[in-house]
Amino acid sequence: MAERGTLQQWMRLAASRSACLAARETVCVTVCGAVLIGAPTPGHAESKSPTFLGQTLSAAAPDYFVLKDANVRGKPLTKSPRVGRMRKGMRIQAAGKAKGTNWVAVRKEGKDWGFIYAAALAPVLDGAISRPFTGKLAGVDLPECEYTIRYEGRHPVDGDVQIISDYVVALSCDFNGRKLAFTATMFLTELPYQDLRKDIFQLNVDLPEVKDKEEEIMSVTSLYEYGKKEVAFDAVTIASLARTQPKTKKKADAIPAVLTAALEFAHAIWGPGVWAALSKVK
Repeated sequence: MAERGTLQQWMRLAASRSACLAARETVCVTVCGAVLIGAPTPGHAESKSPTFLGQTLSAAAPDYFVLKDANVRGKPLTKSPRVGRMRKGMRIQAAGKAKGTNWVAVRKEGKDWGFIYAAALAPVLDGAISRPFTGKLAGVDLPECEYTIRYEGRHPVDGDVQIISDYVVALSCDFNGRKLAFTATMFLTELPYQDLRKDIFQLNVDLPEVKDKEEEIMSVTSLYEYGKKEVAFDAVTIASLARTQPKTKKKADAIPAVLTAALEFAHAIWGPGVWAALSKVK
């Protein structure tokens, strides 16, 4: 894996390089030390009926990460009988929230199971993509590019609950009358990047071959707000190599669209100095 640059120093220094690939087919699997109960489901969590164990549901994230050991209750009440217990580090499939409460309805092996109080949980993404996908980048006064994004696996951050999904991006761009081929690296935090109880996730697009005098890597950070299904530019490491920073947001309702939006922001921000540096390397 190529060296990465990030704005969060703890993430750059602490991230383990041993990526473990997620098992996609089983009902209950261990993923980087986290246990997934039930098969992953994309998009908003939904129940096939308007009720769950007799409770009307409201929308919630489709999957959650258990932050601390927690009881599973038969009803969304602390005094309700316990029907099970979830251990710290597990991933659970959610059906929604009991309407008007902060209790998350969870399923076990595809069946309605019970309720866990949301304070013990953090929304979690599944950053895996089953196969590489391709696309094109373009913009006013920007080199046109073709790209392929490939999933590399996920790994935990040493000493932290955070889990990272890694990607490699192969790009071929038209620059000064010739094809310029280079590689970028990307990562996505599968847990919220600052406040674990909010649904905002960090993405970085890094150019390991473009550095400043202090050896800081050119890195563009975007943020994905799951609830709004929006990706927004956040920051860049080397401002002297950046174009005007975009103020717009991009809609994205699935992981490939989230990754594409982050790459489009990076492409729009890479200034002339970035392209000059890449052309010298190649």
